[in-house]
Amino acid sequence: MNCVSSSEMLAKLELKNGEKYFQTLEGHTKDALKILKAYIQGNYDVITQFCKRWELNKEKFLRNLFLTVYLHDIGKLKKEFQENIRQNKRSQKYPHAYYGFFLLYESFTDKVIEIPIELVAILGHHTQLYDQLYSDHNQFERPTFLVDKIKEFVSNATKIYTDLGFNEFFEFNGFGIVVHESKPKPKAINKVRNEFVRKINEFVNENKNWERIKSIHTYFFAILQTCDDYASAHFSKYIQDYNGEQRLFDSVLENPNEYVPVLRVDNPIKTVLGDKDPL
Repeated sequence: MNCVSSSEMLAKLELKNGEKYFQTLEGHTKDALKILKAYIQGNYDVITQFCKRWELNKEKFLRNLFLTVYLHDIGKLKKEFQENIRQNKRSQKYPHAYYGFFLLYESFTDKVIEIPIELVAILGHHTQLYDQLYSDHNQFERPTFLVDKIKEFVSNATKIYTDLGFNEFFEFNGFGIVVHESKPKPKAINKVRNEFVRKINEFVNENKNWERIKSIHTYFFAILQTCDDYASAHFSKYIQDYNGEQRLFDSVLENPNEYVPVLRVDNPIKTVLGDKDPL
């Protein structure tokens, strides 16, 4: 059996016939981004119309989608997660979505809208989003961030942006991240989380623009979920069909278009509303 290098940063584990099959973080991220690119190509007019309706900068919307998909699993770059996945142990006390949010909360300064939907999407990409999500820091252990690996992963975003051809949609010159502490206390992380939720609720309550905020967040979040969920599902499918000796994989997705939903309705307004007039 092939061994997994201790230097490889892992994201996925599949079991088959008592054997462990791993996918690297870079591999899973590439697969998710391939689906994102296919989605953008197949739905470019929809995205254009959506951004025009809600007065969004389309290039920024696409750039931040790319960044959110690229960075959504950055919370897996900690010692505890990497040790647990190699041993097929669960990491409930080290939730990567929560710690990924904490790593990035100061970095998404150029947001799509006033509310940092990029961070909201990352924080909630494995569970329902609600006010009390991850609110009890006593449930979690102190993480050990792999700072050098985090910086290396973030700096590699520009190369993958070019390699996968996202430069045809938007300009991207890199992303900056600062890791203030390699082993932060759960209480300190929770303080950031609570302040984050408070500011979002305060903004929503003051502006009362529910329709716009909910529409933009829902669409943005749904695209992230599509990319992440199908990339994971494809790796599982790939391993079930695999009969070779390899145990560690990078990107395995060859045809991302099979995972891009396409709505084929001749007259969507009439289909939804029937004889009623839209407001």
